[in-house]
Amino acid sequence: MPQYIYLFATLLFSAALVKVVTTNDNPRVYPPGPPADPIIGHVRFFPLEYQWKTFAEWGKKFGDIVFVHALGKPMVILNSATAARELLEKRGANNSDRPRLVFFEMMYWATTLVCLPYGERWRKQRKLIAQHFTPQAVIKFHPALEEECESFLRRLRVDAAPGKLKANIHRYVPHVLVMSTYGHPVKAANDPYVAMIEHGNELLIEYGNVGGMPVDFMPFLRHLPAWLPGMGFKRHAMKTYNVIKEMVTLPYDNIKRERASGIAKPSLVAFLQEEYEDKGNNDPEHEEDIKLIGGMVYSAGVETSESSLMTFFAMLSRHPEVVKRAQAEIDALTGGDRLVTFAERDALPYIDCIIKETLRKSSSLHILGIPHASTKDDVLDGKFIPAGSMIMPNIWQMMRDEKNFPKPEVFNPERYLAKIKQSGSAMAASANVDDPTEIVFGFGRRVCPGRFFALDALWLVMANTLAVFDILPPIDPATGKEDFSPIDFTSGVTIQPKPFECRIVLRSEKHLDLIH
Repeated sequence: MPQYIYLFATLLFSAALVKVVTTNDNPRVYPPGPPADPIIGHVRFFPLEYQWKTFAEWGKKFGDIVFVHALGKPMVILNSATAARELLEKRGANNSDRPRLVFFEMMYWATTLVCLPYGERWRKQRKLIAQHFTPQAVIKFHPALEEECESFLRRLRVDAAPGKLKANIHRYVPHVLVMSTYGHPVKAANDPYVAMIEHGNELLIEYGNVGGMPVDFMPFLRHLPAWLPGMGFKRHAMKTYNVIKEMVTLPYDNIKRERASGIAKPSLVAFLQEEYEDKGNNDPEHEEDIKLIGGMVYSAGVETSESSLMTFFAMLSRHPEVVKRAQAEIDALTGGDRLVTFAERDALPYIDCIIKETLRKSSSLHILGIPHASTKDDVLDGKFIPAGSMIMPNIWQMMRDEKNFPKPEVFNPERYLAKIKQSGSAMAASANVDDPTEIVFGFGRRVCPGRFFALDALWLVMANTLAVFDILPPIDPATGKEDFSPIDFTSGVTIQPKPFECRIVLRSEKHLDLIH
């Protein structure tokens, strides 16, 4: 962003806005934070990339709760799950709003559930989607998950070359989501539904920082000409708007036609359409909400699930002891003669431990979380948090908190096992360490409503991959020995393994029969 635009913003807005949080007459004590510049606050300290790392460094210096402001807009950064639960769960009534996400407004995405302000429309969308994603309700999606899981295992058997693993995962995840959301069976790698939805999703996440774009702090920027230097975000938003509108409208209209013809397959959007029509409604906003829910479910699920599965293969290829223990647990249940089913989940606690540790390592849902906003003044530990504060949970740091995850750099599924053994439930949280599944999906009233579906989809494919295949390290051609070189991770919008080598080998000829 050119300096003259920042200067213009400063001259226009700064004096009045900053007074609220910087006046010497204000006796309130704010949470600690880094020193700010006069007038503009911490604007120049915000990196455009990898903000979560900067926030984590601030946390080491100033504590779990860090206060900053940019052009008068207060921000509270939460670097621990304890602080996040206190503000976003226990005090959720006050901290469940959203800041105005201007950049998403420009891209036709601000009226989705994840971005809506806390209010009547948010409650309506939440109710629509939540009723179909409770632990019991997601059972209706299990047949589609089982079908796609078996297809994935067959593709893995035919082509398990290192370079094809990501492509196979990339087919599995969109297929599951498109089938479950729209009832559309994906029969080819270049399916037009998948291509259209993926293009829209790529445009949505291209700029990365949700709520952290300059236009989110300086809304007047959206009205400047798109040809000006530094206005690339506006050109991007103009292009994205039309793509996203088509992405949510075309599948909705197709399902409506299929239902009228009696050929629609069961799906989330079909269920919502049927409920809407049964009530005899004629509400354009309600129909728009159903369209947006379909698009949001896909968008929220793709990046998370793909990143988690890539992390699963990467980590297990370097930890054969984890693979062997998981396979022993599965074989004790099945005798090695069949795939596992959803009904057996509680009998396979170690598989759930692997999922938890995989999610912790990838922490890919939103590594900063989508910002919350406070609606009223609040006080936490004697520190003042003003109304209208943008509250940013730093999930990346929470997953690396040594207090909750000793030796966080180590991939160790057993860290979750003690409490599971005590409770007898594979879904229980650990007594001694935190539970990543209660962090990565968000907090309080803004927790991801699709989390049970996502966990089911991951569990089924991870468990049955281990039932059928060995996941092994590559062979070093120079030595002929297994290569246990550590896995490096990216630091982009989601945390994913950098390209890695591994071997995926059928456990025996007997196991081939399980996927034919």
